[in-house]
Parts: sequence; structure tokens; C-alpha cells
Amino acid sequence: MEALDHLFLLQDDYRCRTYERAIRRTVRRGDIVVDVGAGTGILSLMAARAGAAKVYAIERDPIALLARDIVRANGLADRIEVIRADAADVRLPRKADVLVTETVSPGLGTGEHILDLMRDVAPRLLRRGGRRIPNALLGMAAPIADARAERDDRFWSDVHGFDFSHARTSFRNRCIYRKDCEGVRLGASRRLFRIPLDGGARTRLPVECRPTFRIAREGRLSSLLTWFRLEMAPGVLFDSTKTTSFYRTAVPIYPACPVRPGDRVRAWIFLSEAGGLTWRTTVLRRGRPNIETSGSEALAPYHAGRKD
Repeated sequence: MEALDHLFLLQDDYRCRTYERAIRRTVRRGDIVVDVGAGTGILSLMAARAGAAKVYAIERDPIALLARDIVRANGLADRIEVIRADAADVRLPRKADVLVTETVSPGLGTGEHILDLMRDVAPRLLRRGGRRIPNALLGMAAPIADARAERDDRFWSDVHGFDFSHARTSFRNRCIYRKDCEGVRLGASRRLFRIPLDGGARTRLPVECRPTFRIAREGRLSSLLTWFRLEMAPGVLFDSTKTTSFYRTAVPIYPACPVRPGDRVRAWIFLSEAGGLTWRTTVLRRGRPNIETSGSEALAPYHAGRKD
């Protein structure tokens, strides 16, 4: 992650406030805390402010050098130890009481391997019965109308005067990142999955879900917008749609189709071990033909399955 990315994270007021609320409700005075993927060290500083006796801030990238300087500048070098290493290679003098991390990614949150961390690495750093922030990852989705998605799809027919329509199939098999525009929501959100981050048998991919969405307003259905939530601590929930740091991901529905209140969208969504999505949707329209569509990020590369 570049230094500029860390700046955006620090400027994300919702992100920082939500994490600090969770830290204050979880860290007890005298606790040992381990911060995995510490970046500039902001969560480690918050843990120290909440009363932690010792914080191990683990960061493998060079930003760890800046974190050390920030810790010293705040007079906390005696309580916060910055370790520049991969967390999988670290052994602590004493296991921590609390593990905190923000190793989540845009979209559905799994792209920075938080599940691997919580399942395989955390047991070596955290004592049995230790507390985790976050403690569960939730995938969310809602049906949306997004005129830009339709415009982007038409783009391939005339690219500076050339026919690029062979690129359309690959485009339709890719999720679309959205940050500055979520489109118009056509119905209520539904939970796709809940993955506990306790390191048990359910802290893993793949996951499969079959949500049904009820259309509440008229529009042209073009996508299922997906995002993630984190259960952080009692009464503290992190929602990535409220941040300035995380993109949302639109699962495309082609062709886009007009829908009315009372219509339903029945979906099957599969999130693979590698984090790629495969989907199938059926739009059930009262008094009109149903529309079925499907896609898979595994088929997005143009060469996938190609035989010449």
C-alpha cells in the first residue's frame, strides 16, 4: 500500500472513529494488544490510549519505519513496539489478549486475506479466548439501477471508431468497482453471508448464498451492489458504504431490464477460495417474461476456455 493510501485511511473519519469505539470497548487496562497490518500505527496508538500496557504493531511494508517515528513522536515508544515483518513469521514474547486488524479489501472484504490471518496466524499471536477486532465479516447486497453500467457496456461497440465488441464478454464477467456513485437502490439490502473470524471451521472460503431481493421502486435493474460490514465489538458495526476508503462492487446484470415494485430478483452467488465471484440471477417480473443472466470472474480473461 502506498503512503498516499494511508493518508486517505487516516482522513476517513468514519473508519477511525468506528475502530476507536471498538478498541475502547474491547481493550482493558493492562492488556497486551497485537495490531496486524499496522500501517502508520494509528490503531496501535488508539490501543495504547485505551489502556493497553503493551502493543505489538506488525507491518511488513516500509511504512513501518514511519510508524516507528510516529510512535516516538507521541512518547509511546516504551509501550508500542513496531515490528517490520510478515505476521506469519512473528513470535511474540507473550501472546496477546487482543488482536486488532484492518486487513480487509474493497468489495466483499476478503481480498487482503483476513480469513487466512484469523484462522492460521492469529492462534500464534493471540492467547486462547483472546478478543478479536473485528470478530465477524458480513457480505451485503442490494439491487440498483446504474445508468453508467449500461453506458459502459455500449462503449465496446464504438471505441474511437473501431468495433471492440469482442471485449464485451470479458467486461460482463467482471465486477465493477464503484466509489463516487452507488446508483439508485431499487430494493432493500440483504445479507449474503456471515463469516465468524474466530478461527474456527467457518473462517474460510468458499461461501455460497441464494438471496432473494424484492423490488420496491421502478427502474432499470443493472447490478447487484455488494459491500461488507464488520462486527467489531458489542454495539459497534463497521459498514463500508459509510467510509471514504473502500470501493463498493457492482455485480453486473446484462441486459439491464425494467422492473417494478413487487418484482423479485433471485440470485445465486459463489465466492471462491481465491475471492472471485460467480453469479446467476433470475428476475421474476409479474405479468412479463422472466430474465436470466449469469457471469463469472473466472471467465473474465479473454483467453479463458478459448480454443484456437
